Amino acid sequence: MRITRIEDPRDNLEKADRDQLYRFAVRMGVKEIDDRMYMGGNAASLMRMILRQRGYTNIGVPQHQLGMPRGTSIEQPSGNPPQMLDDMLKEQLKTALEKPAPKAVEVKELTMWELRKECKARGIKMQRTDNLKTLREKLNGLQAAS
Repeated sequence: MRITRIEDPRDNLEKADRDQLYRFAVRMGVKEIDDRMYMGGNAASLMRMILRQRGYTNIGVPQHQLGMPRGTSIEQPSGNPPQMLDDMLKEQLKTALEKPAPKAVEVKELTMWELRKECKARGIKMQRTDNLKTLREKLNGLQAAS
């Protein structure tokens, strides 16, 4: 048996998030749900309980697929055409090429802290026992980065 679509068993009150529940309660004129409740802990659970007691369960929630991030729905696409993997890779390559190359740093003039920072920026591994001389050698490429 192969499952192609998973149905969400929750009702609309359970699907709605805290913001949607608060706006719905204000629209329906429920006085118990106010700003303090909205900002409090377990706000969504309390709002759901009050709305159920009042009989307000017909909240309109966009159809979401399980696992979709908040704000995306089936009916309302983002407006952007779907991007293929090749297009995304091309964009990343383009932005990487547009970045300016890091300017060369004169290693002789750097302090110990600046040398360590430069090694970290270049991805050169350091040890606690490294001193000025070894860090300068690593940055000049005379010593293999270990």
